[in-house]
Amino acid sequence: MSTSSTTGHAVPEQVDVLQRRAFALGAAGLIASLIGALVSPTQFFHSYLFAFLFWNGIAIGCLSLLMIQHLTGGRWGLATMCIGVGQGIATVIERIDG
Repeated sequence: MSTSSTTGHAVPEQVDVLQRRAFALGAAGLIASLIGALVSPTQFFHSYLFAFLFWNGIAIGCLSLLMIQHLTGGRWGLATMCIGVGQGIATVIERIDG
């Protein structure tokens, strides 16, 4: 725990390692995308549009559910997660007002 964040809390060493790996993976993905754009621009832009719409659909859907939760004053929420093929788990989340 040598590194400290802007708030003064100690950051574990694992976070630094994960950040470096994520940066390297992102750089590799960017290089692969640029190569794909040069090789087949039509396929690249179709794939990019599909991925953009897919991930934005998930984000906007989650945002709308969160807004409904806050507007109705819901105290309890249910989160469902997919662990693997056909497996699932659910967890109950309680909002605590400070």
